[in-house]
Amino acid sequence: MDLIPKNKNKLGDKLEPNRLFVFGQSKVGKTTALANLPNNLIIDFEEGTKYLESYAINVNKYLKESENGSLMTPIGVVRNVFKELKAGEHNFRTVTFDTADYLELYMGHEVERQNGVDDYRDMEYGKGYAALRDAIIKMLDTFTDAGFNVVVIAHRKKSIIGESGKEINVQDVDLTGKLKNFMFGWADAIGYMHRIVDEQNPNLVSTALNFKSDVMEALEAGCRIPHLANRSVPIITMDIEKNKIVNNNWKEIFPSIATAKAA
Repeated sequence: MDLIPKNKNKLGDKLEPNRLFVFGQSKVGKTTALANLPNNLIIDFEEGTKYLESYAINVNKYLKESENGSLMTPIGVVRNVFKELKAGEHNFRTVTFDTADYLELYMGHEVERQNGVDDYRDMEYGKGYAALRDAIIKMLDTFTDAGFNVVVIAHRKKSIIGESGKEINVQDVDLTGKLKNFMFGWADAIGYMHRIVDEQNPNLVSTALNFKSDVMEALEAGCRIPHLANRSVPIITMDIEKNKIVNNNWKEIFPSIATAKAA
């Protein structure tokens, strides 16, 4: 078999991100937007879906109420979710992890149990951090390798650095150490979620994903998908006076959902 290609790879009309990393400030509407992505299953680590209509697994609630909950960990729940998705009949096309900081926390506990330590951060030569990163990426890739799109939601971190009486607002993704860089390298698209108010009708507010590489100083975004690169895409538009969604534009991000069967 010849390894060297003779022709260029052909691309479809509109590709979609197999791995999407979404971040934004707290309460901007990240979980609400993902709850309105068709055929999306949300693995909810922080009970953000309990006030939303969504297909979601409330991990902590499951652990409290399940007969087997006391014998499981949050990551154990995720592994069981994967087994059921692989074995069962369903129309889910996307799995969303809400949020990355809790995923980091719970996977950190798994690394500690596996290595018999109290805190993975104390492992010599940074081995704990490396084990954590590898475990998270491996688990996410288990879903993508099985044919699912994966979305990871993260919070924007805001801190203030004071030096010589001067304060600077620093805004970043709320992940530890080099994990952010690994997640950004893993993702096909990195979108900063924000809100846009319609200038003509202030009652219409859109939740948008910004894929522009210069989206905000000290924040990173970007995209490998040609039709999304350097764009800001309104996802969900709501009439706040009527408390009603008037437009769902997720098909701009995931074109395949236009033809998918409902979950």
